[in-house]
Amino acid sequence: RPADDRFAIRLLARTIDTSTSTEYGTAGRSNPAVFSGAQKMSRRGVLPCLVQFSGPIRDQWKSAVEAAGGRLKDYVPNNAFIVEIDPLQVEKLAAIADVQWISEYRPEYKIQPFLQHLADTASTAPSRVQVTVVTFDPEDVDDIAKAIALRGGVVKASAKKSGAGKIRATVDPSAIPELATFGAVQWIEEFVEPRPHNNLAVQGSQMNVTNLWTTYGLNGTNQVIGHCDTGLDTGDTNTIHPDFARRIKAAYALGRTGDWSDPDGHGTHTAGSILGSGAASTGLYRGVAWAAQIVHQSVEDSEGRLSGIPTDLNTLFNQCYTNGARIHSDSWGSSEAGRYTSDSQDADEFMWNHQDMLIVFSASNDGVDDNSDGVVDADSMGAPGTAKNVLTVGASESGRPPGSG
Repeated sequence: RPADDRFAIRLLARTIDTSTSTEYGTAGRSNPAVFSGAQKMSRRGVLPCLVQFSGPIRDQWKSAVEAAGGRLKDYVPNNAFIVEIDPLQVEKLAAIADVQWISEYRPEYKIQPFLQHLADTASTAPSRVQVTVVTFDPEDVDDIAKAIALRGGVVKASAKKSGAGKIRATVDPSAIPELATFGAVQWIEEFVEPRPHNNLAVQGSQMNVTNLWTTYGLNGTNQVIGHCDTGLDTGDTNTIHPDFARRIKAAYALGRTGDWSDPDGHGTHTAGSILGSGAASTGLYRGVAWAAQIVHQSVEDSEGRLSGIPTDLNTLFNQCYTNGARIHSDSWGSSEAGRYTSDSQDADEFMWNHQDMLIVFSASNDGVDDNSDGVVDADSMGAPGTAKNVLTVGASESGRPPGSG
């Protein structure tokens, strides 16, 4: 651990002490041969490197990187960026006065530690693992998908995002280190299938929302709420439950073609918790925002999985946003033990680009209290609830046993 945070680069795979790492480091000014030859050049003729500055990032420093031919990608703490550049131009990066350290963004930096462990123990590891591969550019998706297939992998889905790409695939763990040698690859992580959360009903006395209705008149009037879940009741506006009648602004069948009904019941439960009008109970049982409208997205497939969730979550949120929704409710997620995933990054990205939107995720159903102190242990949160810009909600009071999720 670096004694001074100014010399720390904190990647998930490892922390680099740039005050002592000299193989390329500041010595890069005299030895700009940053690239080791371990990576395959992307089709775009660039390779990734890490560039750390001497202090908090300034706009003029970013402009200097771009003027030197670099393409700024993700920020990395502390005071660093991943930068794509033509290797022949890297000396120009090293010559920027406020660059204190520069190094190759190496293949081993791109692999989630769990997957690295599987690759290192290939003889005892499962023969197949589901992964998400993030590319630096949408142009890279097709090339990396072919590389996965050539190594015996099966591509399940892909997305060409704005400024990046994502591929969901099943691969042999032993193939992961080689995939990381492609310069077009930014990150490889395990893909954990999402599942529904919030399987206990809203407890009105504990939520204490009636005061908002009666005192402040806040009941969802003129609001549109996006809702992604298993489905919604009958999936037919002519036969829908009275609590949702005339409240559905739009509905999308993303999991089963032409069918947004709810074979599971979870989506109907969460939608009712959000905005059920209480029409079937003469107002006795209402959702929190009982006067709002809903844009529903059904993502459960015919096998009961949530495979209709798009590979790029920006697509999911944007579908509701363009229908007028400024809140998006998601009671689902992957069991990631507090890890920040590429899906978490998608949620943060959409919120950053649409700052009049609020995305709400459930924390998970995985909370445990191993030390029996009555408090859910740290790292019980699922993803994308681990995103930084969203509102993640946990059941602080419910009928679950003390200390559970």
